[in-house]
Amino acid sequence: MPTLESHNGRGGEVAGLDPAGVACTPKLDTIFQVPGVMQACCRAGGVIASCRLATSSLLLSKEIGPHLQELASYLQPRLFVFGGHGGRGIAAHASWERVDVVDPAARQVCEQTPMPIARCASAAVAISGLLYVFGGRDGGPHDEALASVHRLDPNCGAWEELPSMPTARKSCVAAAIQRKACVAGGYGGLLPLSSADRFDPYGNVWTSLASLNQSRGDCAAASLNDVLFVVGGLDDGYRSLSTAECLDLSTNAGCPTWRMLPSMSAPRASCAAAALAGALFVIGGVSDGWGSLDTVERFSIASQQWEQMPSMDRPRRDFAAVAAAGTIYVIGGTSHGCRSTSIIERFNPNAGEWEDLVSLPPARSRCAAAAAWC
Repeated sequence: MPTLESHNGRGGEVAGLDPAGVACTPKLDTIFQVPGVMQACCRAGGVIASCRLATSSLLLSKEIGPHLQELASYLQPRLFVFGGHGGRGIAAHASWERVDVVDPAARQVCEQTPMPIARCASAAVAISGLLYVFGGRDGGPHDEALASVHRLDPNCGAWEELPSMPTARKSCVAAAIQRKACVAGGYGGLLPLSSADRFDPYGNVWTSLASLNQSRGDCAAASLNDVLFVVGGLDDGYRSLSTAECLDLSTNAGCPTWRMLPSMSAPRASCAAAALAGALFVIGGVSDGWGSLDTVERFSIASQQWEQMPSMDRPRRDFAAVAAAGTIYVIGGTSHGCRSTSIIERFNPNAGEWEDLVSLPPARSRCAAAAAWC
């Protein structure tokens, strides 16, 4: 199975090709050692042929290196977009079961097997090639938070129900660390939560993590180097937060606690986050008010400082973000005039530019997203 790490509050970053988050093309002598690539090769040519190909890649990297760029274009992961709602109006806020698959290389969108239940304001991660969707709200008359968890095998389109979260959560965040899913914050009812839990998909077991230093709903999260970052959101007075904190899970010794980080330059809620190139990107959202933001901030892990990055082409809040193959994708959300947008944008950190990629068939807000090879 391909190894994938989540990235953000509602999305994921692909690991393996770029474990350090550096936006670069993988070296040829290592690309066939990536589990996800090997799985694809095994399906196409068989186990024996794939093993020989992996060995050859070590021996012939210099000779076939010029062909790597073309090869890498065929190995771009696909983006999976889960649920959400249509936007303005009571009927438009009904949650969806819909799942869409975005092929960035082909700039195409197609539908996948729908989720077993409708949900919006959920969180999604990818672990070992499988996709997990956590919590959210059902969009019913009482707008109740969900505790349910479902897993999708993108290769066959089969869904599986997993043990529910210890706490029902909507507008929560999730990220994958060490092939486990960490879920934090959100709302169980009217007030935001500070609790955090971790799910082991191999043992189907939930364990509690230390609570956040402050309750946060509509926050954003990403993981980098086995550290979970949670930023922004709304406090229990429904005020937007500029604060950020992290939880170091790189060691199993003791019980790690959350550490406060330098605050962002401005408060943000309903934003999204992604980890890339050794830094944490926090994108869009809403400040104190209802106007959506187009601004982007980057937190350097090395310098522990925030800096402004190029703004998106349009403001967004209540959207998903995914970091994959050295690129950040932002999906859906609410833009101008409180209307949902269908446009997916992507950010190239090398060029420092945003561009429109493709449009989703229906515009949507409060969707979740993750990336996988399939």
